Amino acid sequence: MKIILKLIAFFLCYSAFSKDIYVAKDGNDSNSGTIDFPYLTISKAANEAVAGDNVFIREGTYEETLLPANSGENGNPITFQAYQNEKVIITAMQALSNWVEEGTGIYKTTVTWDLKQRNFVMNGTDALDLARWPNNTDGDRFTLNSLRNDGGSQDEVSTNAFLTDSEIPNWDWSNGGSLVFYGDRPGSGWTTWRAWIKSSTTGRINFDSVKNQTWIISAHPPGDLGDYYLEGIKEALDYENEWYFDTATKELFIKLPNGAAPADGEVKMARRERTIDLSNKNYITINNLAVFGGTVEISGNGNRLNGISSFYGSMTRGINPNFNSGVNAINIGWNAENTTVEKCEVGFGDGTGIWDSGQATTIKNCYVHNFDFLGSYDAPLMVRGQNNAKVLNNTVTRGGRDALQIISKGSEVAWNDISYSNLIADDCALLYTIGENLDMDIHHNWFHDAEGRGNLKKAAGIYLDNSAGDVRVSRNVVWNVEWTAIQINWNGTNIDIFNNTLVKADGGTMGAWHKEGTQFTNVKVWNNVTDKHAVNNQGNQETEATWEPQSDKQNNLVSNTIFKDFENNDFLLKENSEAIDFGREIVGYTENFNGASPDAGAYEFGEATWKPGVDWNINAGPTNKCYGLPGEGCVRNTIKQDNFRVLVTGESCSKNNDGSIEITATKTLNYKATITGSTSNSKDFTKTATFNNLKAGDYEVCITIDSNPDFEQCFKLIVEEPDAFEFSAKVSSNSKQVNLTLKGGDIFRINLNDELTVTDKNNITLNLKKGENNLVIKTDKDCQGIQEQKIFIREDNFTIYPNPIESLLNIDTNVASKNIEIFIYNLSGKLVYTNSFIKDTSTPITIDISNMPRGMYLAKYKYNGESKTISLIKK
Repeated sequence: MKIILKLIAFFLCYSAFSKDIYVAKDGNDSNSGTIDFPYLTISKAANEAVAGDNVFIREGTYEETLLPANSGENGNPITFQAYQNEKVIITAMQALSNWVEEGTGIYKTTVTWDLKQRNFVMNGTDALDLARWPNNTDGDRFTLNSLRNDGGSQDEVSTNAFLTDSEIPNWDWSNGGSLVFYGDRPGSGWTTWRAWIKSSTTGRINFDSVKNQTWIISAHPPGDLGDYYLEGIKEALDYENEWYFDTATKELFIKLPNGAAPADGEVKMARRERTIDLSNKNYITINNLAVFGGTVEISGNGNRLNGISSFYGSMTRGINPNFNSGVNAINIGWNAENTTVEKCEVGFGDGTGIWDSGQATTIKNCYVHNFDFLGSYDAPLMVRGQNNAKVLNNTVTRGGRDALQIISKGSEVAWNDISYSNLIADDCALLYTIGENLDMDIHHNWFHDAEGRGNLKKAAGIYLDNSAGDVRVSRNVVWNVEWTAIQINWNGTNIDIFNNTLVKADGGTMGAWHKEGTQFTNVKVWNNVTDKHAVNNQGNQETEATWEPQSDKQNNLVSNTIFKDFENNDFLLKENSEAIDFGREIVGYTENFNGASPDAGAYEFGEATWKPGVDWNINAGPTNKCYGLPGEGCVRNTIKQDNFRVLVTGESCSKNNDGSIEITATKTLNYKATITGSTSNSKDFTKTATFNNLKAGDYEVCITIDSNPDFEQCFKLIVEEPDAFEFSAKVSSNSKQVNLTLKGGDIFRINLNDELTVTDKNNITLNLKKGENNLVIKTDKDCQGIQEQKIFIREDNFTIYPNPIESLLNIDTNVASKNIEIFIYNLSGKLVYTNSFIKDTSTPITIDISNMPRGMYLAKYKYNGESKTISLIKK
């Protein structure tokens, strides 16, 4: 009992010393750090916080590094987090102002720092390029926009190496310039490399190519030719969205589109290398905030990141003697243990997204994308630590080389959606591993859409390179890869390939490099399905096959008709599929199967469908809010003003109330469109929304985004009604023609004496016949009605029109008369109108009978001793 009481007293005392600390942009570091009197800087709170404390950071952008002075304890971490649902950003960038025009559209300003290779410049949402030749004309960092060299030194040269190309400008490339080279001789092309230029002449640059891994140059020497570009000198600053930094004067020079002057505060330059520094700290938790432009550094035990959005955290020039840049957005160091990175978005960088060198690291439910703009041994995910890493439920996409590279022993890769590797380099994969005794499980993943750029083609799904051993590959789906679905090289040992679906692999289902003197040992290929038999692509060092020849092959099926929807990549088994019950039992893999035997392939028919990747909306971010940072899927600034196309269709006819407004979005997000005007309504949509049955009038349509309550874009629109369908006819008796003026339609259908004429013209002349001519006109819209008129052409060329008559009666004749008498009688014989006129042959006589009642009349006219009578209709 005494022991229990002492323990209770201990925990009560411990809790009494834990406290909440507050930081706000309107605070003061001389305050007490309470919610009513917060500190101004995170640094102040980080220096004060001890185990068990919670640091709440209020909304705002903090230009500093989160660097705790103390560690937490197991069960009592120090926690830094955004206060409630407020938006907190820790940035490594510094806003710049005081720009001075340099000429030719170049502007400069002065700073007080220099991050060397980690200098990095943003203009609004655009990441600017270091001044280079040739220029990055498409703005895509994964496309090299390079040239081919015509000569250079070979692999035995490390100092005073050289590259030649007659097109190289005669500039002083030794003044801070560097070479970017990608050698692609057959059997190579695994990486790019970079070197400082030490001297140059017209068409030639000289450099030292000393690397810690000799194969970097020996497999990719400039003498074997390749792709290259040069960067880093002021003379190359000649294209939009480029920058140059003078290290001697600390002047930054930039050139924006159309030579525009930079706005104060809009251009930002990296000032700090790190946004969060947990070096040698234990049990620190960081929750629900964003970091921009710098590295999150982690070492120590039990540290956690949760709900972090990180963008452009590994920007670097990448000139390094090693095979990788050494610059990572999240860097988990060698002495880190039990680190957790969960439900984070990590996007955009020259180097690596998450680099794990630690032990027992968990990377879970993270969206990691767009890394390795360098094309080196960097990637969105690099797990090259000690052991027991877990890579679970992540969505990983778009890497310059691999998407995920993992060599940590005893690791698990499961429930991940991995896509789009090989965007720069060749002979790599969506998942790449190498080495003996890996003791690695790779299961329940999607690996898809890997294609080399240009003529490069070695884009594999799962790559078990150079004597990989003790790897278990099961329940994975691999599709749309340009090379092989699974590639194994050299002494593949103790490798299980069980129950995988491996389809749409251009190079074959399985491939291998059986290097002379090597042999596979205990490689089992059981219960897999593929869509086609493969033919070996003769002429290269690798062999491609349907199923690996040096393996134990059992219960594998080749068919593309067993799936629910092969064309649209739904690889669930359809009912009565041949793959059902086709497999064999495998201990530890096929327990609880349905039917007589296990099914072949990744999916067991009748089981709940599994879907890998993150469980949150990547367009909304891990905290379901938008920080307004470049790179965010939900950010307002990345939704361009022309993101929405609005189509307004007017009423087909007046008063039909059938107008419509259609909104189409270029970017697929969760939108809401609200219309106000003669109607009020809202529609949720991701791509297209249409408001129908609208009457003519003024409307406003406003669009919002679920993930970003700050975003709203409105359009003022008019639904029009068409003009009324009208026409007028001018008859020429002399030429026996009628000229029609038409209004209120797009297409007019004119029936004159049973001859149809279709026109989109508003004026047309048609021929008449002697006697009565019947004219019927309508548009292409039945709702606009029909217009009819009779036109009389007498043998004596005496014409009265129109008939029927609304108000004006026209009398035309080609016979001149000094006296034409007109008499109009109603059907009772009463004379209701009489007059006489002098008529020449060119001007018709016009009589206003608008005051006459509707009905039938007889018109009698006398001229030159002649007398005629016709019937008239007054409308």
